[in-house]
Amino acid sequence: MTRPTTTASPWPRHFAYLAAAILSGASGAINTQFGFSKGDTLAGSLTWAAVAAAVAVVLALSMPALIRSLEARRWSAALMALLALLLSGTYSLSAALGSAAGGRQNAATAETATTDARKRLQGAYDAAKAELDTLKPTRASGELEALIAGAKPVCHIVVTVNRRDTVCGTSW
Repeated sequence: MTRPTTTASPWPRHFAYLAAAILSGASGAINTQFGFSKGDTLAGSLTWAAVAAAVAVVLALSMPALIRSLEARRWSAALMALLALLLSGTYSLSAALGSAAGGRQNAATAETATTDARKRLQGAYDAAKAELDTLKPTRASGELEALIAGAKPVCHIVVTVNRRDTVCGTSW
């Protein structure tokens, strides 16, 4: 007599691994960005980013280590893995919240700077417009062209027996 056996589908396991990889990658990226923003110099920023990336790796590895330690009944290793999980999880959570708060603060600062710049530009525009409004009307372009043409000298060439002269004078 044969018994029907059912084999489990591998897809839930694959999706679980994919979800864990996405979570670990996102946590690592957020941690690294948060760590980089904590430094005040390039060296400090790189150091904090490296520490934050290491915390993300510890977070990714501490849960499997905790599960294996509990299955093997290695209580001291399980306690250490649990402490690593709690510590790195707390850091990752605070990094995520800090990054979100920092992003909101940066957006508020940028909006304030943009509003201030807009007010300054509007004030400069209003002052220039007020100054332009105080100018008196100018003459018509035809009148100005006639004045310019009248100011130009008119030159004639005068030829005599042994000479050739250019004589310039004002126009009539």
